[in-house]
Amino acid sequence: MNKGQETNETEMYKAYFEMMKEWIIRDYYNPSFKAEVVLDTMLSEFICELLEYGFGDDRKFTLLAKEFPVKPLDNDSDSLRSPKLDYLLEDNKKNLYFVELKTSSDSYDSKQFDSYSTYANPEEGIKPIKKLWKHYRKIIKKYNIFETYEKMKGNTKNDISLNGTKKYVYQLHYLKCAEDKFPDDLEGVESNYSRIYLVYLTLMELKKEKIPVLTNHVAKPNVSQIVLSQIIKKDEDFTKVFEANEEKENKWKAVREILEELIDNNGKLRD
Repeated sequence: MNKGQETNETEMYKAYFEMMKEWIIRDYYNPSFKAEVVLDTMLSEFICELLEYGFGDDRKFTLLAKEFPVKPLDNDSDSLRSPKLDYLLEDNKKNLYFVELKTSSDSYDSKQFDSYSTYANPEEGIKPIKKLWKHYRKIIKKYNIFETYEKMKGNTKNDISLNGTKKYVYQLHYLKCAEDKFPDDLEGVESNYSRIYLVYLTLMELKKEKIPVLTNHVAKPNVSQIVLSQIIKKDEDFTKVFEANEEKENKWKAVREILEELIDNNGKLRD
C-alpha cells in the first residue's frame, strides 16, 4: 500500500467514525432506542480496565461471558428461562462479578437489583455460585450445546446452522477461551470461586434518592457503582491501566469522544 492509499484509507475511517458518532449521539435520546446495546458494544473492549480502575486495588479481571443467564436464587422451578446479565467477569482472587450497564436512572430495575444483589450477599455462602453454574449446565445440556461445540471445533465446511438456542455454543466457546481451566462439561466449575460481586457501570451517577442502596456499602458490601463520567474526568489516570498498549489506548480515545458528547448533550437538542 502506497502513501496515497494509506491517506485515503485513513480519511475513510475518519469519515466513517464521524458518521457513526453523530448517529449514536442522535439516536441515543430517541424513545425506545436501545442505548445500552450500543454502549455495551463500545465498552466491551475495555470492561476489564474499567473495573480495574474502578476498584483501584491489585485485582485483575477477565471477561468470561456476555448476556449470561442468571436465574433468581429463590426460583427452584424447572424452567430454563432467566434474565441475562450484561457481563460476567472473574478476578485473580477467585471472585465472580455481575456487571450491569445502566445508561440512566430510568433503566434501573429494582426487581433485577433484588435478584442480582441476593447472589452478591456474603451470607448466602457458596449457594449462589453453585446455583449460577448449575443453571448454565442445564441450559447447555438441554440444547445439546456440548455436542454442537465438539462438532464445530473440527468443522471446516461452515455447514452447521446456529440459530436460536444453538447460539449458546459461541458463549460456551468464549467462556472456555477466557478460562482455559474449565473442563469441557463445566462440572465442578463452582469450586473455582468463593464470592460474587455486583457492579453497576453507569454513564452518569444514578440518583441517590432514587437508588440509595448503591451508596450504602454497609448494607450491601458486595454492591458498587462505577461511573463513566467520573472516569472520563480523570482520563489521564485511567489510561495508565492500558500499560503502554497504544492500540487499545487509541481505541479508548475514540470511545471516550463519543461518551463525552453523550454526557455533554444530555438535555440538549441537536440540529
